[in-house]
Amino acid sequence: KSGLTPLHVASRRPNSCGTPDTAYAIFKLLVDAYPVPLGVCPEMKQDGGPPLIAYLKRRGIPNPRIVQLMCEASPDVAPCTLDKDKNTPLHIAVQKSIIEALAEDNLENLADSPENVRVLRLLLQLYPEAAKMGNVNSSLPLHIICANTTNVDVVKMVYEAYPTAARIADNMGRTCLHH
Repeated sequence: KSGLTPLHVASRRPNSCGTPDTAYAIFKLLVDAYPVPLGVCPEMKQDGGPPLIAYLKRRGIPNPRIVQLMCEASPDVAPCTLDKDKNTPLHIAVQKSIIEALAEDNLENLADSPENVRVLRLLLQLYPEAAKMGNVNSSLPLHIICANTTNVDVVKMVYEAYPTAARIADNMGRTCLHH
């Protein structure tokens, strides 16, 4: 009745698919079995939103192979899909670090993890326009990454996608320097 597919459900469940290789095999099976645009969500109000967004929001470091699989399955839709707060997958990936670190009381910043850096690079490559998109708070991905990491290389990667973002203020009047 909800319209959710098994892919939606699997995308929301943290660490429910075992090892990274097993998880990839399960997601591949589900993506192949449900050949509609992965940016589509039966109801945007559903917690998590479309499968790619839901996958990036779940607890744990995202598997770059699964992100790439979802993006390749719907290249015109998945990387640019939005959640109800107008966050792109890039917005979610750059804020992942602070959410996860606080939830697990973990001092290691997840934005710095090699897997998350690969996901950021992939999302920027597939949909560089996301670096120019503000969410409902007019926060650009550069605002969010500056608030969530001190890793210069990660900030530089997002900055280089849209350098003008450094001078743009969000709804609160904050630029990246305020973060």
